[in-house]
Amino acid sequence: MNWQLRVQQTATGGGTVTGECRAARLGAALVAGLALLPFGAAQAQSDAAALRRQIEEQRALVEQQARQLEQQQRALEDLSARLKRFEAADSVSVNQAASSVNMARDAVGDLNAAAVQAGDFPGAIRIPGTGSVSLAIGGSIKASVIHDSRAETMGADFTPAFLGSTRPDRDGATSIDATLTRLFVDGRAPIPSGQVRGYVEYDLNAANNGSPDFKLRHAYGTWTTAAGTLTAGQTWSTLMDLKILPEGLTEPTVSGVIFARQALMRWSGATGSTWGYHLAIEDPSSSDVSSVQPLRPLTSWPDLVAAVEVAPVPSVHVRLGGIVRRLKADAGQGPSSATASGASLTGRVDLLERDKLILNAVYGKGLGRYLLGIRPNAGAFIDAASNDLELRTNTGVMLAYQHFWTADLRSTLMGGIARARVPATLAGDAFKSSRYISLNLMKRLQPYLTVGIEYAYGKNEFSASPGFDNHRIAVGVQLF
Repeated sequence: MNWQLRVQQTATGGGTVTGECRAARLGAALVAGLALLPFGAAQAQSDAAALRRQIEEQRALVEQQARQLEQQQRALEDLSARLKRFEAADSVSVNQAASSVNMARDAVGDLNAAAVQAGDFPGAIRIPGTGSVSLAIGGSIKASVIHDSRAETMGADFTPAFLGSTRPDRDGATSIDATLTRLFVDGRAPIPSGQVRGYVEYDLNAANNGSPDFKLRHAYGTWTTAAGTLTAGQTWSTLMDLKILPEGLTEPTVSGVIFARQALMRWSGATGSTWGYHLAIEDPSSSDVSSVQPLRPLTSWPDLVAAVEVAPVPSVHVRLGGIVRRLKADAGQGPSSATASGASLTGRVDLLERDKLILNAVYGKGLGRYLLGIRPNAGAFIDAASNDLELRTNTGVMLAYQHFWTADLRSTLMGGIARARVPATLAGDAFKSSRYISLNLMKRLQPYLTVGIEYAYGKNEFSASPGFDNHRIAVGVQLF
């Protein structure tokens, strides 16, 4: 009876029975919590251990990444240092083509210059045990079949000024010539302040008479920095503009241009991206003074040469060069001397895609051996009556145009004249002038194989006798 009443009261929501049920539920939960307490503590310990492991793993990963970052930082610093050296070596840009690190060999008379010089330093190998010294050994083989209409033993280089100088007859000649074959050794190395380079080159055309004989073309060293390039040794004269020389089958021996190689010391620099300058002292010589008596040449001062060039736009190049030289000689009556000087103005304009228009003008007194197209002793002479060393006025003009018919087929038309004024006090038959004109066609058959054909005409004049002239047809091939 009592049990049933409790059930009923519970069913009807009596307060007494509800309170007892809540107490019972609380007790059961407390017992269950006490029973699970050991399991909760173990789980917490396990989670803490796992967290510690993750922390240690993350710490190890961070340390590993820090080491890798340090290695990458060192590698970046090394690359930055190398980049600075390369930038220093290249800082003189296009204004210093003659001393550029990109010139793997002398481009004058080189029919395959574009193919062989592609890249920073083609054909070089790093010498084991030297650190970063690179060495290249190379050259080119050039052979030509030459027919001269009225000249003999002229040689591979056609120089109208010397027609009749070895044999006065006017018979023609045919020859096969390989004396313009070259061999060079080129060594370069980066240094903290830039780059150093040593270059030596020979060909076989010492006497220009068809007989092979070693001739030193270049032997110089350079030190290139961000400020400029120091060149010391034998190479092209600073008065000469390498960027305006037209392309000839043998060498561009057109009358009216400055064309000389000799020992020198030169500093070349750039001001901005468009201006460049060159200052040099060059090997003096008074042996290019004529005299009716035996002559003893004397030299007291080096030749002083300076040049400035500008490229206002990439397609235009202009260069102005000047020289001052002291000539001194003794013809048996005591030494006499005079100060010679001259200037050269040159320019090149790139037309269409690859064509070039080239202009050149030279004026001076006593230029002698510097001016191609006159005989070396046509710059000055010893007056037999007064024993004075007198200078002769020398002038030269040259014009050339190169046209590319296709990417592999090109032609160059060039013409020039050089004069040496003949003073009234100059005794005997004196050299007066020469002129030269030529037209060629070059075909690149393969990257390192070029063939060509060229017609050239040259003539010289003298003050008291007829001059000599010659027509030349040449076919040539160059490998490498």
